[in-house]
Amino acid sequence: MQTTTFQNNKNIALNIQNTINIISNHMNLKSITAVFFVFLIGIISSKAQYVKLPESLKENSEILPVKGRNGIQINQVITFGDFKTSKIKKGWTKTSKFTSSATSVSSSSQKFSFVQNGPNNIAADVACLGELSKIDIEIIKNLFSIGTDFKSCFTGSITISETEIWDFIIIDPEKKPDNGSSSGFIRKENSELIELFASTELEGKKIPKFLQGVVQGYEFRMADEPIGIVSLYNKGDVILKNGLPDNIKLVIASLSTALLVKADLNDQ
Repeated sequence: MQTTTFQNNKNIALNIQNTINIISNHMNLKSITAVFFVFLIGIISSKAQYVKLPESLKENSEILPVKGRNGIQINQVITFGDFKTSKIKKGWTKTSKFTSSATSVSSSSQKFSFVQNGPNNIAADVACLGELSKIDIEIIKNLFSIGTDFKSCFTGSITISETEIWDFIIIDPEKKPDNGSSSGFIRKENSELIELFASTELEGKKIPKFLQGVVQGYEFRMADEPIGIVSLYNKGDVILKNGLPDNIKLVIASLSTALLVKADLNDQ
């Protein structure tokens, strides 16, 4: 597993003091205070780039930092590790009816699609629809065992081949269930099921008060075993358990990208 090392507190304090000494010759007190605050926030945030990891993933996973979430996100491409998307196709107008093997959507104000490329020449077509209310979506086949008590949902499909299509749905994506239950599912019809659990905690970092309760990422579980993480915090990270089959890694990567893009759209 990749790890990040940091200088001890004494060295950090010395670095901060040196920085203050350098800039103090050129700035007034107000400017120094502002720069110091930004510098300190940078140090604090660098200590945790991803959501809290379950013990089983700490020594048996690979951390893949995300690139492509900065700047103007026109013709956006998301990359992490050996995974890279096509240009993200986004649309803000009402969409025509979308139907998968599990759901039917009458309309959506947030839609986007992309091709998720992975290692060994494997790829998936990913279609996503967000900001859906329960009146916008019809559950054709209840592959996910969800009720109707939700305010919004995020759904779509991940198509690897004509014979391997995964449907997904996440209920109230910006909220962690109070009872600790799963927030969503990815499922291949009548076959494998991956559950998603929202996380509001960061690895090795206390959440600031203004971020407490905010979903920072999701944990993927298969047969109750953690197999991956997507962290929405800062630039983002995708964490994959070692030894997963290529198709399962691609499914996790596809929905991780979708959640990262959705988070960026929500912030615009």
